[in-house]
Amino acid sequence: MKIRFTNDALESIREKRAWWATNRDKAPDLFRTELAAVIARLKSGTFEGAKLYTVRRGRRIWRILMPKTRHHVYFWRDAAGQSTEVLLVWNAQGGTAPDSVLTASEREVLDLIQTGLSNAEIARMRSRSVRTVANQVAALLEKTGCISRRGLTALPRS
Repeated sequence: MKIRFTNDALESIREKRAWWATNRDKAPDLFRTELAAVIARLKSGTFEGAKLYTVRRGRRIWRILMPKTRHHVYFWRDAAGQSTEVLLVWNAQGGTAPDSVLTASEREVLDLIQTGLSNAEIARMRSRSVRTVANQVAALLEKTGCISRRGLTALPRS
């Protein structure tokens, strides 16, 4: 199977690999080793342990955890199953999802939550149902790893 990398993926890999090599003197190659194992799994078509992260523009975006370095590899596979594109590598404990995996609506809802608005107030402002906003909040909690709305308010603002 063919593996491609987005520019964001390549940049995040370079940054994280350099940081790991510089700051983890007891295991400077661990990030590179774990990433290589994930890439080998993707090349073989084995997605064991991958979790569906979101569906965006009709594409299913998956993520695989690199357990020792605590990073996720985000990827999608084409419909024919011929190629996989790595979208991003992101710290699983970073406290916020990368903007590139939040939808525009989720980003807007997050911004409104951070101003202190309730779901009902957000729904009125955006001309959406309260249930739609609640679903977007649930998606934000999942994507950011936060366990409560309070955690969302503590995230860095865009």
